[in-house]
Amino acid sequence: MLTASQSKGLEWDAALLVDPQGIAAEPRGWNGLYVALTRCTQELGQPILTR
Repeated sequence: MLTASQSKGLEWDAALLVDPQGIAAEPRGWNGLYVALTRCTQELGQPILTR
């Protein structure tokens, strides 16, 4: 597991994005969110929490 800033410059076939709202709330958050969203080449997923 990597943070958005740690994943900069890396690529994977698939990526799982956890807490996009938290990433966007950080300083330079929109840039970090862009980095997180563009790390995958094939498939992007986001977990959905239910009670």
